[in-house]
Amino acid sequence: MRKGSANFCLRSMKRAPFRFLSVLLMLLLSGPSAFSQHKSDSLLNAYKTAPNDSSRILALLTIADGIYLTNTDSTKKLYEQALILSDAAIKHDSAYPVSSFISRRLLNFKALSLASIGYINYVTDNPVKGLDYTLRGVKIMEIISSKSEIAQGYNNLGYMYAEQGDVYSALKYYEKALPLRKQLNDEDGIATVLNNMGYSYKILGDTAKAKQYFLEALRIRMKIKDIKGISTSLNNVATNESQAGHTDTAIKYYRESLAYAIQAKNLDEEALVMDNLAPCYGKKNQYDSAFYFVHKALATYRQLKDKEGVAYAMVYAGKLFMWQNKTDSAKKYFDSAMVKAKELGYRSLIQDLAFSYSHLDVLRKDYKGAYDMYVLYKETTDSIATKKAEKESVRTQLKYEYEKRELEQQEQQKQEEITHNEETKRSRIIIWSVTAGLVLLAVFMFILVKRFRIIQSQKKVIEYQKAIVDEKNKDITDSIHYASRIQRALLTTDEYIGNHLKEYFILFKPRDIVSGDFYWAFSDSAAFHIACCDCTGHGVPGAFMSLLNISMLNESVIERKIKQPNLVLDDVRTNIIKALNPKGLDTESKDGMDCSLCTFNFANNTIDIACANNPIWIVRQKAPSRPSPSGKEIEAHKVLPNGEDLGGAVELVEIHPDKMPVGMQYGEQKPFSLHTIKVTKGDCIYMLTDGYADQFGGPKGKKFKYRQLQQLVIDNSQLTMNEQKQILEKTLNEWQGNLEQVDDILIIGIRV
Repeated sequence: MRKGSANFCLRSMKRAPFRFLSVLLMLLLSGPSAFSQHKSDSLLNAYKTAPNDSSRILALLTIADGIYLTNTDSTKKLYEQALILSDAAIKHDSAYPVSSFISRRLLNFKALSLASIGYINYVTDNPVKGLDYTLRGVKIMEIISSKSEIAQGYNNLGYMYAEQGDVYSALKYYEKALPLRKQLNDEDGIATVLNNMGYSYKILGDTAKAKQYFLEALRIRMKIKDIKGISTSLNNVATNESQAGHTDTAIKYYRESLAYAIQAKNLDEEALVMDNLAPCYGKKNQYDSAFYFVHKALATYRQLKDKEGVAYAMVYAGKLFMWQNKTDSAKKYFDSAMVKAKELGYRSLIQDLAFSYSHLDVLRKDYKGAYDMYVLYKETTDSIATKKAEKESVRTQLKYEYEKRELEQQEQQKQEEITHNEETKRSRIIIWSVTAGLVLLAVFMFILVKRFRIIQSQKKVIEYQKAIVDEKNKDITDSIHYASRIQRALLTTDEYIGNHLKEYFILFKPRDIVSGDFYWAFSDSAAFHIACCDCTGHGVPGAFMSLLNISMLNESVIERKIKQPNLVLDDVRTNIIKALNPKGLDTESKDGMDCSLCTFNFANNTIDIACANNPIWIVRQKAPSRPSPSGKEIEAHKVLPNGEDLGGAVELVEIHPDKMPVGMQYGEQKPFSLHTIKVTKGDCIYMLTDGYADQFGGPKGKKFKYRQLQQLVIDNSQLTMNEQKQILEKTLNEWQGNLEQVDDILIIGIRV
């Protein structure tokens, strides 16, 4: 499957100019007779012999329009020259105005030139400059152009912002474009904007809202019988369903999309849909269907000379062969795909290929090749990890800002309703008073006016004080939100962890905007380290401690290369005490953290564990107690709320923590214990802080407690990690009810 293959209807916009002034240009071409000819030499001659600036600008823009597909450098120079001439003509017109028609015409030329330069820069890898020029062009269009042109300009700006990761700005422009399209009764335009809004909500991770917009766009395209558009909308809905994990529903929509694409003879859409269908059947282990669609997609991409599509289809075809142990065929496809990936310069595709190659070479027993490809995979991963992390951080912040804006609008509407209700009540009182008589009315009005003045005076004082408080609160809240962005950027990314663990989940719910709980992971050539930590306090103090402790873990494991978990905790504790309580006085800080740290040694299927106050649970197939590699007996705790035997197929093994924190404490600073555990495939490891067990709720408002949490883990250990996370979240929400969250919550589940 092509990575990001379903880029919705915007994908087509990458292959053709999204020029929103072309209609205007054609209207202007009805002037001098020279512009009715389309040959380059005729246009050049028209430019040289043009009697005025307007004619010269038209000639330049028309020449540029004719060559933009073949020579972007020359096209850009022509548009820039047209902009220079437009600015000069506008300046001259300001000094010596002739008519409003000419003034508007020159402004149209400038808007067209700016938008065209913006497009060329955007498609030639200078998106920031392209966005700037397009924005300047649209601002002029807002003054002089029709609703249709302005709406198209807003749509294009929204697309550019979305592609840059600024989804909030993208939605702002789509929301400005939509009412204009509705005023024009332009159903095709409405469907396009709705589709793009759905794409933006998908970027924000709101798949439910994305589906709502995609289906609305589909309904309109069905109504106007836009066969090509129907195919695109169905493909968008299917991709959204696939990424939400609804494979069967996705297949249904993909097949409908394919039927419409074939009817519309849209080979691009046919190839894209078949490319998306193949992995869906692969997920269901229906390899014959998967092979059929990936080969059909590959043939169509070749017919279209789409190198990108060919490369992605070859990669997935190779994977299908590899999964069926047909290594020679898999290598053939991977080799061809690698050539195209390097030719295109797609690092993400090279990364995927290198990882697949390493697995293939292991199957072929070419261990040197497997090692070389894994090195290439790591190098490529490291080169793109930073950019991805930055983009995800920005995207998360933008998502928060947009949700905050919606809440503010809801609050404003609520306040308006309250004000309206108060005004209605006051009006009724006045009407009743009038009927009571003129005398009573006079007295009442006197009292009311006096009271109104007092209220107004008090209201002004209250509003002034409220403005001061709101401003200070906003400054504090903005600072905390920015700190949250920094803290999340320092947490290990899901992508990094996912590269080293086959199946896992992380349930992370800060009590406040920032958190004292955090997770950390690092991989070296021999092992994979992962920590689940609970710092002293929560909110801002806890967040500061989390930043300090992340730094301490990095120094111990990465810089000082300490690998054994108990020694890592010893070293971190020494450094925390040195930093926060160097003299060891009772009056100084005793801050630190509770922590469980695991080191996975995948080569020998063992886990080295050290725990400070926080336990680790292992749920595995029920068996007699087994000795750890260190020779110590591990107690198998069969947990039920009433203490009875499980009577089932699994058991819970608890790694008891050392009853001391990673930080200053009273008494002797004993070294942390090391537990070495042998694991087998299917074992589930759970690392957790005390936040979940300590949450108040239920019918009697009591703590959830560890025993109930253990039973919940055991009952659902056979489910996928993602399903387990959903059950934990649902159970917590039902237990908590309307009560406030009392502490940060962090649970990490890993299936071996």
